[in-house]
Amino acid sequence: MAVGPWEVVEAPAIPPNAVRSTPLPLRGIAPRGGGKKLAWALQTAPEQVRFFEEYTQQAYPFDKLDLLGAPDFSAGAMENAGLIIYRDAYLLADADSPADKFRGVYNINAHEIAHQWYGDLVTVPWWDDIWLNEAYATWAQAKASLAMKPEYHTDLSALEGRVWAMKSDSLLSTRKVRQPINGEGDIQTAFDGITYQKGAAVLAMFERWVGEERFRAGMRDYLAKRKFGSGSSDDLIATLSAASGKGEHFAKAMRSFLDQPGVPLVQTTLSCRSGKARLDLHQQRYLPYGVMAGESSTWDVPVCVRFGRGKTMDSQCFLLDKAEASFDVEGSCPDWYLPNADARGYYRFEMDKPDLARLAAAVSSLAPVEQMTYADALSSAFHRGTLPPGTLLEAVPLLAGSELPQVATALLGDLEWIRENLTDAGVRGQLDAWIAQIYMPRLEQLGWRRQKGEAESVTNLRTRLAELLAMTMRWAPARAPLATQGRQALGLGKEKGVDLSRADPDLLDLALKIAVQEGGETAYAAALTAFEAERDTARRYALLGALGSTRDAALAARARDYGLGKAVQIGEMRYLYSSQMDEPENRQASWNWLTRNFDAYRQRLSPFAQSGLPKSFSTGACSNEDAERVSAFIAPRVDSLIGGDRGLAQTLESIRQCAALRKHIDHSAFAEWVAARGSN
Repeated sequence: MAVGPWEVVEAPAIPPNAVRSTPLPLRGIAPRGGGKKLAWALQTAPEQVRFFEEYTQQAYPFDKLDLLGAPDFSAGAMENAGLIIYRDAYLLADADSPADKFRGVYNINAHEIAHQWYGDLVTVPWWDDIWLNEAYATWAQAKASLAMKPEYHTDLSALEGRVWAMKSDSLLSTRKVRQPINGEGDIQTAFDGITYQKGAAVLAMFERWVGEERFRAGMRDYLAKRKFGSGSSDDLIATLSAASGKGEHFAKAMRSFLDQPGVPLVQTTLSCRSGKARLDLHQQRYLPYGVMAGESSTWDVPVCVRFGRGKTMDSQCFLLDKAEASFDVEGSCPDWYLPNADARGYYRFEMDKPDLARLAAAVSSLAPVEQMTYADALSSAFHRGTLPPGTLLEAVPLLAGSELPQVATALLGDLEWIRENLTDAGVRGQLDAWIAQIYMPRLEQLGWRRQKGEAESVTNLRTRLAELLAMTMRWAPARAPLATQGRQALGLGKEKGVDLSRADPDLLDLALKIAVQEGGETAYAAALTAFEAERDTARRYALLGALGSTRDAALAARARDYGLGKAVQIGEMRYLYSSQMDEPENRQASWNWLTRNFDAYRQRLSPFAQSGLPKSFSTGACSNEDAERVSAFIAPRVDSLIGGDRGLAQTLESIRQCAALRKHIDHSAFAEWVAARGSN
């Protein structure tokens, strides 16, 4: 039930089709005055409903579909049957919205509408199977978006999510997909990348292994037999096993990914004799440098491999169901191979150096998702301590020229880690010059404003490169145009009065931050006044982020205190404090502030956010001393945080992993590499 000053927009009913015999009423609900911003969600919802009806062969299960955007909803969205509630910033969009808002609305809408089948038509018996709801909705969302909006490249975004989940899954303190639930903290922390992104990736991997038709048949059977009831992981596995044609092999393999934590690392060696190829595979748990597992783990891994021979390519799948095995490769000896064809496998791979070099030479011929999984192989080897940072950086130019933002920026997270943790001021300046030489001409070519009819991928790439160059690197030529836009938006240029539409909507967040960072008290006061007058949730987020990003010590202190006041809603707080922690100058003061204001800050956090408190105030921490500092303060208070024990354990492990890798790397050799590249 939703009560408030709503504006209700009646949309045309969704017509009957071959699966559903009656029209389906559709409405959008927004805070009063926001009705026009519902147009995109209401325009696209009917095609999503039709897609899921066709895929599942089950009619939409309820008598109506209402989409409601609420201004301070604690979750991103909630799939209540027939009345889906969203945080309004995630549902409302108009001509002044960033381009990625339309993609975001489409995807979150697809996710929540998918839940009407996966979670509502069939739900789960208990919280330990919550992944069935969330992983399936995440997987189904990507499937629908890729089919109907291919320009969004949802397969690439899903792969980014998978890589992000693998980072968490590389911790010894990570949890299983199907995790026992013993209390409220276990419930709240179950809504994470392991449940959503890893769960969806496991589904995609097994769909690739058995084929889409058989997988769909199994899913249809599962929903049909259990509609308006519940189904467990065991029920699903039994149904899919029967449909797969692989029987117990399928069931055993799927359980191996659901019932134990971690990411498999598949090490590969290809040998050729008399024109015949043989592939040797060995598996172990992937762990970053300096981490020792207490016990060995193995999975039943469907390893699908891409082989290249001249101008032709093919793929072959193998089931690696033991620690190591050898397989004959069909056809002649390949020129190169990629151990994760279509990038659908939830595992990382490590190749012999000659094999990796041959793959690198063929990277341009790979599909974009496969280029990204090649980048992840380099990244995972770097964090495992087996790949020097210079070798990783040499791959950046190989990918940087891609038209697709996910590929062009695939290694930027590692680049930023290297920049922050391995360089002093002199080396950093040389590294920045090298990075700018690669990316700045591309950003200037893209320009500083979205053009009419511009592809979403172009807008996305502009935003990513501007973030890197202007905020992370603080590269003056990239900051100047954004500072101008930010000043104009805040009324500090020739035109007076706040008008946020003067800045490019996709770069508004960055423009406001830079304006506040460079404009001192005057710009901070203008942003604060604008925030208190603004009612659009997304713009409030941008203005709060700008207030938090100030590097002036006195203004930063004011911003931190302001975040505890009633003017900042609970769902908005993270935009202020994450901006604080993004700026190295603010981190120590922010930590000191937390130690004085812990109770007041904690009491304002929603249950969803409490487990993340240790991590949110540990940005940039990368030493054993940092870990001890965080532990000494948080550990005695961890019981006051819902899910805090898991949040603290994962934070401390991440900090110690970072410290171990930083100590392991030969800094002098890296500095020599940077100097050599900087002189070219």
